[in-house]
Amino acid sequence: MNPDHVTVVYSWIARAGQLDALTSIYREVTEAMQKNEPGAESVHVYVSEADNSLYVRDEFADADAVGYHLQSTA
Repeated sequence: MNPDHVTVVYSWIARAGQLDALTSIYREVTEAMQKNEPGAESVHVYVSEADNSLYVRDEFADADAVGYHLQSTA
């Protein structure tokens, strides 16, 4: 594994009745990352209807890739 590799884990909590909308928006964000961010290695999204949440794990090549993501897609 690359010693500069960065994993970012976070969650989004949807407003009541908005989990499908949030999931759809995040699908667009994921596609944008895959198309436009060479340092974004993978995105894993887990949808929890029980928690009304998305749990996300982003994998980046290095800190520069995270910085690019935060300034562009995020």
